[in-house]
Amino acid sequence: INRQTVRLPEELVVNELMRGALEPLDDFTTIIWPQETDEFDKHTRGDFVGVGISIVKNRKSDEIEVVSPLEDTPAYRAGIQAGDIITQVNGETLKGFSLNKVVDTITGPKDTMVTLTIRRDGKDLEFPLKRALVKIQSVKGLRRDPANEERWDHWLDRDLGIAYIRITNFQKNTVEDVKNLLSELEAKNLKGLVLDL
Repeated sequence: INRQTVRLPEELVVNELMRGALEPLDDFTTIIWPQETDEFDKHTRGDFVGVGISIVKNRKSDEIEVVSPLEDTPAYRAGIQAGDIITQVNGETLKGFSLNKVVDTITGPKDTMVTLTIRRDGKDLEFPLKRALVKIQSVKGLRRDPANEERWDHWLDRDLGIAYIRITNFQKNTVEDVKNLLSELEAKNLKGLVLDL
């Protein structure tokens, strides 16, 4: 009908049609547009090459803000914190950059260096980071294992055999990780389980 009448750009018609169709649904239903597929794939695949930070563009200040560093990543080990403002990447200011452009600038080939300039408490700090393969853990425990900070402690009550598994999101390796963890816990006398979704 559009081609025979008003001849609006087809991308605009598809965009408005999809927004209208999804709007009455719940808050968790959305469409992934072609320009967003790389970012979506990264989170469902469970790994990517980068420094390991989750960032947003603050709408009020128009600055790039760290939501959180991902555990066991270069950013986490270097001490980058939630609430830090990234002002520069490799000395280049981020003013006017879209969030996707910032992500593209920070990520790069494995074992290459990137320097983030962070504003924290009014001071500028530089963090030289080596990009690495970042594995997003979707299966977590109650707390870090005191004997090994790289691992999770899954026991609520070890004596009673009650364990705790928290699944933060679903990605390619989530099911396999849960199966492996259950086998490990069963070998250590698992009797009960709290599964936190």
